[in-house]
Amino acid sequence: HPGTNNGWEVANKTNLAARYDGKAVLEQYHAAVGQEIMAKRGRNMFGTLSPELAEEARRNYVHAILMTDMAEHATMVKQLQARSETGKAFQVEDSKDRMEMVGVLLHSADISNPLVPTFNVCRTWAERISQEFINQYQMEVKANLPPTQMWANLNSRAGLYKSQVGFIDFMVAPLWKTLLSMFPNLQRVGGLGEALEANRSSWAQLLREEEEQLEKKSLQNQK
Repeated sequence: HPGTNNGWEVANKTNLAARYDGKAVLEQYHAAVGQEIMAKRGRNMFGTLSPELAEEARRNYVHAILMTDMAEHATMVKQLQARSETGKAFQVEDSKDRMEMVGVLLHSADISNPLVPTFNVCRTWAERISQEFINQYQMEVKANLPPTQMWANLNSRAGLYKSQVGFIDFMVAPLWKTLLSMFPNLQRVGGLGEALEANRSSWAQLLREEEEQLEKKSLQNQK
């Protein structure tokens, strides 16, 4: 992974963007590299399956990776919520349902850092991905490209804390709360819902404390 997102690849007209016509650039690249690896002798994880099942597994594999594109997130959440509200469960016998399910599960896992039960681990991952965003923001400014405004303040503590609260509220929680309601065993076994709420509370507390400190400094400077 180059440490940048699809928007950067497209804006800079990279070779990858050209190869995949600017659509799910990095996800298509990852799926292709995985298939190249599996084409080598002794490395095909689907090699023991029948040709028919191996092809289905390959299609599901590619689909799941493509569903990690954040451009697919809103549609995925809407469709999953519709399933939950109408009681339309996934049917294991239905190949389309199986494909949709693996896509939902991989994307959910991909953004599951806020559900890690240990906040220090959650925080470390958040800081590392935020550093990638900061790096790209600086690269955008340097290249005279429109900078990604939601990353403008990530290099401050308040900016980081606020971004994590927003990430949980608007991206992670709508997907994961729906998933947990549909598959309650995920909650019973892993306590993921409680971990999500606890991590959000920790980020929110850090944000409140930082904002209080900033307000105190501002008042002191005015004296």
